[in-house]
Order: sequence, then C-alpha cells, then structure tokens
Amino acid sequence: MEWILLIWAAVVLVFTFSRAGLFLFLASAFLTVLLRPRHKKAIGASRLKREVVLRRMVEGALIVVVLAAGIYFAGTKNTYFTRLWKYWQRTPDAGYAAYLAGYFEYIGFGARFIYWETAYRMYLDYPLMGVGLGNYAFYFAEHIPFSPLLATPEVERILVPEEGRDRLITSKNFYLRILSETGLAGAATFLAFFVAVVGCALYLWFTPRLEQKFWGRAAVLGICTFGLVAFSFDSLAIPNMWVVFGFITVAAHVSSAPQSPDPLPS
Repeated sequence: MEWILLIWAAVVLVFTFSRAGLFLFLASAFLTVLLRPRHKKAIGASRLKREVVLRRMVEGALIVVVLAAGIYFAGTKNTYFTRLWKYWQRTPDAGYAAYLAGYFEYIGFGARFIYWETAYRMYLDYPLMGVGLGNYAFYFAEHIPFSPLLATPEVERILVPEEGRDRLITSKNFYLRILSETGLAGAATFLAFFVAVVGCALYLWFTPRLEQKFWGRAAVLGICTFGLVAFSFDSLAIPNMWVVFGFITVAAHVSSAPQSPDPLPS
C-alpha cells in the first residue's frame, strides 16, 4: 500500500505544477528510506550498522532517480517544467555566478529572492517587534530593493496591477515572514516552541520501545520536511504543520505518561 501511495503521489504532484513540491517529494522519499528501521540482526554490530546505512542511502538514491525520471518524462510536454533542465543546454556567455543567477531568473525564481530580500529589509527597519503580523503587504512597496524589474514581471504586476486584478503579496518564506512581521521577539517565541517539538521527536526517537520508535521516525521525518518546505510557503493558517506538530507532542505525552496496569479479568 505504501508503494502504491508513493507512486500515486508522484503522479498527482506533476499536475499541481509545483516544482518546489516535487523537490520536497523526492527529498522526503529519500529520508523515508534512510530512516526505515533496521533489521534486528543489524542491531549491536557497528560494522553492520554502517553497511545498513550505506545500503539505505543507495536504495534511497535509486528511488529518487526512478521518481525523478518519471517526473522528467511526464514534464517534457510542459514548458513550465522543461525550464528546469533546458537552461543548462545553453552555453554560458559570462562567469559562473552570472550563469547561475540567470538560471533562477529563467525558471521564474528571481521574484522570490526579491520577496525574501524585502522581508529582510523590513526586519532591519523593525528588528524588535517587526511590522506586525499580516502587515507584510502594506510595507512591501517601501522596502522593495532597488533593482530593475524587467526580469521579474511577477513583481512588476504586483506593484502596477491591472484593473480588476487582485493582488496577493507574501514573502513566500516562513522564516523570513516570522522575522519581518514579528521581529526578534516573535522569532524567539516560535524558535522556543519548535525546539520543544524537536525535543519531543528526539525523545521518541531514542526510546527503547518499538511503538514509540515508530512515532520518533515519523516525527523526525515530519520535522525535516517542515524545515525544507518552510522555504517555499509562509502561511500560519495552513494546517499541515500544526497537525504534524500535534501528533508529535501527543505521541511524546502518551509515551512519557505512566503506564497503568491492565485490569484484572472479572
């Protein structure tokens, strides 16, 4: 069933036109194979442990290659995806740094750098408390960096909207949104909460009981996935991360609770 769901997720993600989602899917698939529980015979022998880890890394790499190949063939009919690899067929006419920067502009990622830099500039102006939660859009125009917008028409449309077009201005980075809108105070508060969740995950990871170890592996995988996906979204209203964090904290609470003896049969 897990393999069917894995393949189905790869197929569905192609139709979401989310390139960041596809990258995170491949990274999560690799981590899932790497964090899979070892065979009992491998426990207790350091050499066997190293061999198991190496074999898992090879298995994860092969799965990523197979999934990436499927995504590649599925995306060849879509110019939105072919931009990811067609750019490298060009001959660089400048230095490597300029060639790499041109790649991000070519795939439409340059606008995100502007959003991120704008959020950071807001933080520099309001370092302690930020501009206020949800106020990024109101301070966007006055903090946008001075740079030509010809290569980033997305940002140009935001600054000069057409009649009847709604604008949605976000930083597209969870970490920078916390920093720009809530400042150091909000960032420290969220960091303290996140450290507590990581502590729950590590507690489950190192527990000797197998059921709690299962939750520990799932918790570590969820935290790693959040750490990556937070570079691509910035909403506090998306329930995904709160559901995962809730599962982690509840599993740690249940695991640390004293076990009550089974009732005697009547």
